[in-house]
Amino acid sequence: MIIGRSFKCYISGTMIPKLTSAEIKELVQMFKGCSSDCLTLYYLLKNSVKTENTWPRVDVYVDSEDLAKVTSVVAIWYANDDRNGGAETYYFLYALDVAKLKAFLRGPCVLDLKKHSKVNFVLLKAAHDKSIRELLKKELCTTSQFYDSGYSYVLDNINESIINMATKTLPRDFKVGPLQRKHAGVLREVYTYGQPPPLSRFENTIKHQQHLAMFNQTGEPISWAVVKEYGEIGMTYTMPRYRRQGFASIVTSKLVQMVLDSNEIPLVAIAPSNEASQALHTKLGFQRRGEMWAIEYFIYNQDMTQRK
Repeated sequence: MIIGRSFKCYISGTMIPKLTSAEIKELVQMFKGCSSDCLTLYYLLKNSVKTENTWPRVDVYVDSEDLAKVTSVVAIWYANDDRNGGAETYYFLYALDVAKLKAFLRGPCVLDLKKHSKVNFVLLKAAHDKSIRELLKKELCTTSQFYDSGYSYVLDNINESIINMATKTLPRDFKVGPLQRKHAGVLREVYTYGQPPPLSRFENTIKHQQHLAMFNQTGEPISWAVVKEYGEIGMTYTMPRYRRQGFASIVTSKLVQMVLDSNEIPLVAIAPSNEASQALHTKLGFQRRGEMWAIEYFIYNQDMTQRK
């Protein structure tokens, strides 16, 4: 039995433990080497531990005081955190038991609708399970949208395609190297996934995460890829005038080598409609791993205080 928790919450007579920093670290070790359906949770918690829960900042709840008996995990990530209730909040859900997941989500200490107008749910286990989708829609929202964000692709080992691409000869005076903090504004300017996060999000990504970029003769980044807080290789972008020259493949290959050299598993999530990304990563040896992972996106009324 694990003791010494900083906080406990009781829901319908059931205790919902919130993990301390030491316990999150222990959970990370339990998830290390896990299957692809919980890799994003593993990376999110691992990166939080690395920065002493300052970036990404997370709250983690489990369904048992004994970590060896945990079947459900809710990790709440305050993605663009201003610490004044204005964060965009992601809920990483790993659940082997739908009933226990339901108890989590009904608990006021796990989900506070009065604070958040935007909540994103990342389902790490059984994302294809319609009963989980319906549970979230019924219990938590007045209006909702569901969309499949993609399939997870992983690369287990270095291969000839990665090596050949990573060692490809570059144009004269071009080089590959890490991004610098001053490049955060460039990444934000070309952000293509909806409303861009605050500049600090990109600055922290450059500060804490693995990343690489291709630089031209004048030292400007013209193609890059980063490892996001939850482990996914993304924000991949090439400036328009430099496209169709293989730069994204070169940068991605070298970044993949960095991830593998750190004894971790490279991960990407690709939408079914993104044929270009599928082609790039499968050519490098990434393989799709079964379960689809998805995002539930909800829009709440600001003054809504009761669940239906």
